[in-house]
Amino acid sequence: SGEWVGILLAQSENRYHYRIENVRSGDVLIGKISEDDVHSFASSHFRCCPYASKRGIMNPQCVPFLQVTDASVSCAFYCDVLGFQKEWEYQPEDDLPAFVAVRWQNIRLFLTEHPESAVGALLYCYVEDVDRFCQEIKQRGAILEWEPVDTDWKMRELQLRDPDGNRLRFGSPL
Repeated sequence: SGEWVGILLAQSENRYHYRIENVRSGDVLIGKISEDDVHSFASSHFRCCPYASKRGIMNPQCVPFLQVTDASVSCAFYCDVLGFQKEWEYQPEDDLPAFVAVRWQNIRLFLTEHPESAVGALLYCYVEDVDRFCQEIKQRGAILEWEPVDTDWKMRELQLRDPDGNRLRFGSPL
């Protein structure tokens, strides 16, 4: 029992690949469903919004999709260099694109080999202490585009790129 939340991950031919999770137990189901059955399946198993429940939005958040060329290389960068943790990975078949969810504190990203997004995003992430964060990621091998700098808009910021060229800017208030 309990509420299920989920996400449709990919479409191949006339099949959808999905991942649903039981909010209370943490059980996860990953599978495929035909295009004809997807709407009745979705309405009976989970709400269209992957973070919705009968009581409204659970932990409202925006989760950016970042286009990557190699999910395993990008996941290693985000986890080993920036300190994220891999939540889950989905690749239904070897010849289909991979999809990885990573999380660090309140920041969650979807790294996708699917072609629906474009490489070259700019993400802004707030951190408590950008100088301390800078020291931590440089010790793990991060190469910065620019070291922490004070801005006119009262933030201290640094910037780097992931292996695919997506720009990541981290900042903390002055």
